[in-house]
Amino acid sequence: MDNYKKLKVLIVDDVASLRTKMKEILKDIGFRDIDEATSGNEAWFIIESQENEPYDLIISDINMTEGNGIGLLKRLKENPTTSTIPTILASTINEKEIILKAISMGVSNYILKPFNFETVKDKIDSCFIDEEIDSCFEDES
Repeated sequence: MDNYKKLKVLIVDDVASLRTKMKEILKDIGFRDIDEATSGNEAWFIIESQENEPYDLIISDINMTEGNGIGLLKRLKENPTTSTIPTILASTINEKEIILKAISMGVSNYILKPFNFETVKDKIDSCFIDEEIDSCFEDES
């Protein structure tokens, strides 16, 4: 979707090569405004500092040493300012309990690593229903 270029996204992962791969995929999808964080704690600091220009999408790894993805999701959903931001968790963990916990907390989607363009695009597309996408994009004329 061409309109993804208007959305602001945050990638959270403690592995630099995975952040780079995700960023490349997001650019191929059409995103242009992409920030990165290496932990849930760093991500929360960035999110709070961007309060006037909130993120439209957050993609976070689950397992990180300084603030994991589940903890970040919990913070996001408990804060009225960030509770509606679509959040996708990514992990090598394919455990039903963790996925169900994330769903119960309000995660938008889940990506199993390793990921590819099609998987990431499909998961992102499913986070936005037509009405929400339409309301995100004002006519530029």
